Amino acid sequence: MAVYLNPTHQVFERRLKSGHWVDKSPVLLELNGRINDEDLKYICISRPRRFGKTVTAEMLGAYYDKEANSAWLFDPLQVAILGSQIKEREQDTEDTYHKHLNRYEVIFISMATEYSSAGNCVAKLKERLEQGIGTELRERFPGVIGTEHVKLWDMLTAVYQQYQSQYSAAKKAAGAPQAEQVPPGQFVLIIDEWDCVMRVSRGNEAEIKAYLDFLRDLLKDRGYLALAYMTGILPVKKYGDHSALNTFREYSILSPGRFAPYMGLTEEEVMTLCNAHSLSFEEMSRWYDGYTVGEAVHIFNPNSVINALTERKFSSYWTKTESSSEALGIYLRLNFKGLRDAIVRLLAGGEELIDTQSFENDLTSFKNRDHVLTLLVHLGYLTATPAESSYRKFRVRVPNREVREELEAVILDEKKYTKTAAALRGADKLLEALQRGDEQAVARGVARAHEQCCSVLTYNDENSLACALTLAFYSARDHYTLIRELPSGKGFADLVFIPHPGEDLPALLLELKYDRSAETALSQIKDKHYPQALEAYRGNLILAGISYDPKTKEHTCLIERG
Repeated sequence: MAVYLNPTHQVFERRLKSGHWVDKSPVLLELNGRINDEDLKYICISRPRRFGKTVTAEMLGAYYDKEANSAWLFDPLQVAILGSQIKEREQDTEDTYHKHLNRYEVIFISMATEYSSAGNCVAKLKERLEQGIGTELRERFPGVIGTEHVKLWDMLTAVYQQYQSQYSAAKKAAGAPQAEQVPPGQFVLIIDEWDCVMRVSRGNEAEIKAYLDFLRDLLKDRGYLALAYMTGILPVKKYGDHSALNTFREYSILSPGRFAPYMGLTEEEVMTLCNAHSLSFEEMSRWYDGYTVGEAVHIFNPNSVINALTERKFSSYWTKTESSSEALGIYLRLNFKGLRDAIVRLLAGGEELIDTQSFENDLTSFKNRDHVLTLLVHLGYLTATPAESSYRKFRVRVPNREVREELEAVILDEKKYTKTAAALRGADKLLEALQRGDEQAVARGVARAHEQCCSVLTYNDENSLACALTLAFYSARDHYTLIRELPSGKGFADLVFIPHPGEDLPALLLELKYDRSAETALSQIKDKHYPQALEAYRGNLILAGISYDPKTKEHTCLIERG
C-alpha cells in the first residue's frame, strides 16, 4: 500500500465497517462542482481538532482514487443516491457522482505526520516528500519521470504532460473523437493539517516562509491539479507575496458557507446514533452539543460523540487528546485589557461580543482580547453566533459541559485567576447551603463570589453581580440545566435551575435584586407566578430572593420552599 499516492481506499473501507461512521458523502457533490474551475478548485476547510477533518479527507481520497475501484463502497451512500436524484430532477444536469468516481491520481499528505518525521524542519520535509512521492510516481508511471525531474512539481508536470501528449495523439489518429469527460493525467491533492508548520514553528518566520514557498511552487497555476483540498485548524494567513495561498477559498468554523453541515455531527445524525446505541440524546447534547455554524446549524464534537458511544460513558474526551490545558493556559494569561473579565463572564454562562475581522489567523499576532477570543473559537473552546449589528462581529459563549470542564480545570491552576478559582471551589458548599435553607450561609457565599469574581471598576454593576451569582452556583450545572435571564434595565436577573432527567433534586429559582431588598425579590417571584411555570416541581421547589445594597455592599438572602 502506497504512503502518498492513492493510499486511503483501505483506510476508508475500515472506517465504514467501524459501526460509528456517519455518512457525510454528499460533500463530494459540492467538491465535484469545483473540479477544474480555476476560481473554485482551491479549497481550505478549517475547524477545531478532532472534528472529523482527517476522516473526510480519507473519504475524498478513496472516492477520487483512480486505482481504487471503490464504487461498491460509495454506491450505497448518500452521494450516489442524491446524485441520481439530481440527474432525474434536472434533465440537463450531469451525473457528477459517476463522472468523477475513481478518475484521478490522488496524492494524500498528512502534513503533521510528515513535519514531525522531518524533525520539524521544512528543508527536510521537502526532501522527504520529494523522495517518497517521487519513488511512488516512478513505480506508477515507469519511464515518464526522468533524472532531470527533481522537484515534486516537475514530476507531477511530467506525468500530466505525458498523459496530455498521448491523449492528443489518440484524438488525432481517431479523427478528433469526442473529448473524455475528465481530462487525463490530473491529480487531486489532499493536504491534511496544512497549518501544522505554523502551529509547531510559530514565530519562526524563516521556517514558515520556506514552507509557504514550497506550497506556492506546488500549487500555483499548475495544470496537473484538478482539485486542491486542504484542512487545518486556522484559516489561511495571508503572508505578503505568497499569492498561492490567496487563491484558496476558505471555509472556517466562523464562515462555513455551504460546508456548515460537514463541520461536525448534526443534531439529527447524533440522535440517530443515540437511538441505535440506546444512549441518552439529552445527555449527549449537554456534553458535546452547543456549536453553532452557518445559518443556525448546530453541530456536535464528532470525536467525543464516538468515544461516548464506544465507551458508553459521558466524559471529556476531546480535551484529553493532546496537551490542550497547557496551550489554553498560555492564551488565558495574556495580559490584554478586559480578557480576564470576559473569560470569567463566559465561564459563568454569559456571552461576549467580539470583532473577528482583525484576527491575523496565527498563534502569535495578538493585539487585544478579541484576537484571543477569536482564536479560542477556531480552537473549539468557544462557539460564535453572528451579531445582528455587523457582519464582522460575533457573540461567543462556552458551548457545552466538556469545554466548560476544561476551562474550569485551567482556571483552577492559573495564578491570574486565583479569586475566580476560589469561587469555583466554594460552589459545592454554597449549593448545599441553599438546598438546606441556610440563608446566612448563602448570603455570605454570594458576597464572597461577588468579591472574588468582579473587578473594582465593575463591582457595583448589575451584570457583574449576575455573573458572580452564576459562578457562585457553578457546580449546580453538573446536575441542573441553567436558564438565565440577564438584567434588562429593570434591576434584576433571574436564575432557574431545572434538574437533569433522572436527578432526584429540587428545582431552584433565584431572584436577584440590585439596590432593593431580599423581601422584594421573593415577593416578585410570587407576584410573577414563577412557580406555576415549574408546576411539575410543586412541593420540591426552592425559592430564593437575594439582594445587594451598593451603598453598604451587603448581601442578604431569604429562602422558601414551594
